[in-house]
Amino acid sequence: MFLVAASISSGRRLVSAVFRGLQGIAFVVGGALLLPVVAVAGGSDGYLLSIGDELYFDILDDQEPGAQYAIGDDGTVRLPFIGGVPVADLPLGVVREKIRRLYVENEIFRDPAIELSVASYRPIFVYGDVKTPGFYDFQPYLTAEQAVGLAGGPILSSSNAEDRMLQRRALEADLEAIDIDLARTSAVLARLTAMIGDRETVQWSDVPQSVRAVLARELFEGFAATEAEILDVETSNYRRQRALLQRTIAQAEKEIALLDQQLAGREKIVAQAREELARARTLVARGIQPRSAEVEATRNLTESEARYFEVKERQSGVRRQLDGLNRELVALDSQRQEDLRGELQARLAELQKLMSRRESVADRLELIRAWSRAAPAASSLARVSYSARRRMKGGGSRLVALSASDELLPGDVLMVSILPPADSRPSQ
Repeated sequence: MFLVAASISSGRRLVSAVFRGLQGIAFVVGGALLLPVVAVAGGSDGYLLSIGDELYFDILDDQEPGAQYAIGDDGTVRLPFIGGVPVADLPLGVVREKIRRLYVENEIFRDPAIELSVASYRPIFVYGDVKTPGFYDFQPYLTAEQAVGLAGGPILSSSNAEDRMLQRRALEADLEAIDIDLARTSAVLARLTAMIGDRETVQWSDVPQSVRAVLARELFEGFAATEAEILDVETSNYRRQRALLQRTIAQAEKEIALLDQQLAGREKIVAQAREELARARTLVARGIQPRSAEVEATRNLTESEARYFEVKERQSGVRRQLDGLNRELVALDSQRQEDLRGELQARLAELQKLMSRRESVADRLELIRAWSRAAPAASSLARVSYSARRRMKGGGSRLVALSASDELLPGDVLMVSILPPADSRPSQ
């Protein structure tokens, strides 16, 4: 479990040590200050949860160990027995009580003891004129200046323009690769949707709207052609299996109908044999026929009843076979739907991850393009500008100018630029 109660003062001493080597540089920060809506307080109940946070959840009333659950792109966290629970933009304490109430309302637990805390925050990404750009674990009260220290400090080099160009090309390649993966996964998802709906075409409209908004349709169509072939083969195989079962079921039903006719005939024969036995017994009792006639009539009745029960047993066997065939047909349909829906959910989760990666890369690419336009090489009197691409409550993001002492929020993409004296801030 992520220990959000770690020593903040120790963390600050560590980051301060990183910055001692930068004391010879004059840092001037430009830009307006925008304070966050809510301060992060070490995973306290007032912390607003958001997409990408991971929660540690445990029901203390059962024997199962606790586990970590990530908040998905739709702002929900999927928990045992109750499924998706919307938690984005809600305080941790409110979410804990909400989850407890859901378990009670759904009659899963009477009065459960719930443990819910932040296992790990969304990491921050430090980018731009720093020595080691990349993702870093978020810690409460982490300032923009301290984040630069974690990233190795600012780069005071004339090679910044070349570095930015290389970084831009790398990000563009990443974005292109992600789009290819998005197109491939979207085509598979569209094929699965068509199979679930018993349709014969892979349709662009089956791709989630959020993906269609950023994905080129031509790229999707290239993969859709292959998925259409798979759809045709798998649908044909399924229909052949189903048709074979249906033919076998029809044959069993016909056999049962024939056996019903045979049983009706056997019932008449048994009835006649019983009448003959009764007549023979009467005649024997009156001395008209010898006792051997009664014995013969009894033997005929026994044989007739035996043949009747043979047909009856055979009919029961065919009925059991028919029941098994019907169950097999139902299982074929239900198992197919279950497998398809399970795979569909997996593809949707994969799309969500790809979309998150794409948004992150696109944000960083947008930032570096802005840096390339606005931030020239550093001079002897260096000035550091901090900006953050920050998700806003309710969706969307915006570029926020920060000072060195401003605290970051989980998931911030921190842009660091070294500016000459003439400039005041990067263009926003």
